[in-house]
Amino acid sequence: MRGGYVDNNKQMLNDLLSNTLQGKPAPWLDNSVEFEDLFLETSFNHDVQPLLYHFLNKTPEWLTWPERVREAIIQETQFQSVQTLLKKAELERLLEALDQKNIPAILMKGMPLSYQIYPRPHLRPSLDIDLFIQKKDLGAVKEIMTKFDYTPVNSVEGDFVSHQHTFVKEDGHGIKHAYDFHWRISNPAVFSDSLTFAEADQNASGVPGLGKHARSLCLEHALLLACIHRVAHHRHNERLIWLYDIRLLVKKMSAEQIRSFLRFANAKRVRSVCYQGLSLSRQWFGTSLPEAELHAFENQNGEAEPSAVYLRSEKGGIRRNFMLNWKTLPSLKDKTRFLLETVFPSPDYMLKKYSTRSRVLLPILYARRGCAGLLKFLRRTSFRTQ
Repeated sequence: MRGGYVDNNKQMLNDLLSNTLQGKPAPWLDNSVEFEDLFLETSFNHDVQPLLYHFLNKTPEWLTWPERVREAIIQETQFQSVQTLLKKAELERLLEALDQKNIPAILMKGMPLSYQIYPRPHLRPSLDIDLFIQKKDLGAVKEIMTKFDYTPVNSVEGDFVSHQHTFVKEDGHGIKHAYDFHWRISNPAVFSDSLTFAEADQNASGVPGLGKHARSLCLEHALLLACIHRVAHHRHNERLIWLYDIRLLVKKMSAEQIRSFLRFANAKRVRSVCYQGLSLSRQWFGTSLPEAELHAFENQNGEAEPSAVYLRSEKGGIRRNFMLNWKTLPSLKDKTRFLLETVFPSPDYMLKKYSTRSRVLLPILYARRGCAGLLKFLRRTSFRTQ
C-alpha cells in the first residue's frame, strides 16, 4: 500500500522539494496524512528541512503547509542551530590541538561548505566532520583524539581496504560528534588518487567563521569531491543536500574556476562521474553551468575512464566493489595484499567485532567471517566490470 502511494505521488513530492529549494512559490497541494508523512520522512532523510524553512518561513505559501509539517521543520531547524554551535566549538578545539602538534589537516565535505557557501552554517547539517591528513600523522591524531575522549570505531584497516579512521563521542549535551580522518580521498582504488594531499594542501584556503586554524579544500577540489563522493561510496545516490552543495559551489565559482575544475576532472579521469553530478544538480535545482565548457565536457569519451563503471549500475554492492578494486590495483603483489586485508583483518578487529577477548577463538572467527563473506559475495547480482 505504501509503495503504491509513494510511486503515485513521487512527482508531486519531487516538484515540491525542487521548487522550494530554488526559492520558487511552493504551496502545499495534498492534505492527506500519507503525503505529510512521506514529505517529512523524505525531507529529513535528505537533510534539507533547515533549508526548507530558510526559503519558506517568510512567504505566504508557508501558511498553506500543514501545521504538523511546519512544526517538525521548525524543530529540526532549531536543533541544527544548536548542534552547529556545539560542533563548531569542538572542532576549533581539535584544530588547535592538531596545529600545536604541527599536523596539517584540511577540512572536507559538509562542515566547511556550511560556512563557505551557505547563508547560515546550520542550513547544511553534517553527520560527521571529515579531515584530510597525511598517513604519517595518524598515530599522533589517535593520541589527540584519545585525549579528547573519543573512541575509535572498529573497522577493517590496511593499505588497500580502507584509507580513513573514524572517532566518535557523545558530549554532555547529548550531541554525537564523529570525525573521519582520511589519508586518501576515497576508499575505492579507482578514486583514491583523484585528489592527493599535496594537491589539496597546495590550494587549501582558510574558512571564515571556523577559527584561525581551519583550512579547507579550494572550490575546484571541493566540487570534484562532491561529485565523486556520492558515486564512490553511495552508488550515485540523489541525496538532495549533496546535489545542493554542487549547486552552491558552481554558483560561488568564477568561469575560470569552473574551467579549472573541468580540466582537473578530465586529467584525473573522473569526467563522467562529475558530469553526472553536475547534470543531476541541474535537473533538481536549475544549476547554472557554462554551456560551451559543459558541452565539451559531455562529449568527450567518458566510457574510457575506469571510474565510469560506477555509473552503469546501482547493483553489485560488496561484489562490485571488490572486483573493481581488484581490477584497479596495478600489480599482483598489491592485489594479494588487498585480498589478505579483506579476508583476514587484524586480530584486534576480529576480537572487537565478535565481542570476545579469547585469541584461541580467532581461527573459528576467521572461518565464520570467510563463510559469511563468501555467501554475501555469491548472492550478489553479477556485475560486469568491462
